[in-house]
Amino acid sequence: MTIKNRLKKVIAFISAATMCLSTMSGYVSAAGLTCDASDLFTFEVELEEVITANTTTKNESKAKLNKSSLTMFAGATYTLKVTGVKNTAAWTSTNTTVCTVNKNGKVTAKKAGTAKIIAQVDGKTLYCKVKVVSSSISSTADKTINKGEKTTVSLKSNNVKTVTAYSSDSNIVKVTNSSVSNGTIKVGIKAISDGTAYITVADKNNSSASAKFKVTVNAPANTSSNSNDNSAGGIRIQVIDNGDGTTSFRIIQVDTDNSGSSAEYADEMLDLVNAERKKAGVSALVLDDELCKAAQVRAKEVGVKFSHTRPDGSDCFTILKSYAVSCVYAGENIAQGSSTCSGAMKQWMNSPGHKGNILRSGWTKMGVGYDSETNSWVQIFTD
Repeated sequence: MTIKNRLKKVIAFISAATMCLSTMSGYVSAAGLTCDASDLFTFEVELEEVITANTTTKNESKAKLNKSSLTMFAGATYTLKVTGVKNTAAWTSTNTTVCTVNKNGKVTAKKAGTAKIIAQVDGKTLYCKVKVVSSSISSTADKTINKGEKTTVSLKSNNVKTVTAYSSDSNIVKVTNSSVSNGTIKVGIKAISDGTAYITVADKNNSSASAKFKVTVNAPANTSSNSNDNSAGGIRIQVIDNGDGTTSFRIIQVDTDNSGSSAEYADEMLDLVNAERKKAGVSALVLDDELCKAAQVRAKEVGVKFSHTRPDGSDCFTILKSYAVSCVYAGENIAQGSSTCSGAMKQWMNSPGHKGNILRSGWTKMGVGYDSETNSWVQIFTD
């Protein structure tokens, strides 16, 4: 019987019951209906059933979760809410290794997988399907760039939708932009000044998915300075014919931080240098006899005065004129203290300025000098 029909019946019974109560016999016949005192209990039960059915239907029709499904990254949280009811829901998760839920409906994603969050309230059971996914960003090789240069670094990613990138020292390296598309993250950087900074790239939606790489910024190509102290250094200059029988030199790069070189034999040093150049994708050098002679003289001089300035006070590249070396650009690396080629080469490669000289694409020739008495080393490069 429908609620409407049941109510009609109850109203009719109540009308008849009223007439019953007004008589002494406790029994009456009205409008074709009969009732006695026992009918009153029946009417009460009927009315209670109608009220209960109507109330339950109301509550079930309004209880609703604000989300029927969720996709979350491991470590993320989201609070589910039940609307349409005043009572507090009881919350449970079907798989707590994938996600958990607290008494307030706060869901915490634990690991990749699927689960259901269940909310029970006023006799009704509500469900929210939860899918937890993992995101990752692959690491990339460290970078070396020159001051003022801009470049874009690419990293592979998985399930990363939005990304953020920042520098440990924006005075050395600045992040100019970052984006992600089809699983590839691109980070634009600009070298501001000499030094080293670390770039961190992270998933905006999952901070635990991140990668870091180091950026080393070399000295600028046009720096006028000189090296007169007892520290190893790399230097490049331009040899200029003045047209009057004299030659002058313009220093275009100096690096004066401590480093070393490696060369006991010229052939061994050449092999070490060309191995590094091959890794960097630049062409191999060849030994030049005249440059080796000049480098050997310089090695002896470095043993006396550890500097790019010669003992007589002249610039180191005046040695080139003594051996009739013709070039436009030249570079020198000096070092002291190592007795092996590999040891010295390792020191040079750890110094941005020396490494820049070794890997410069403009060089074609090299000379090597070594003074065993002072363990002084010299490399001379020319175009």
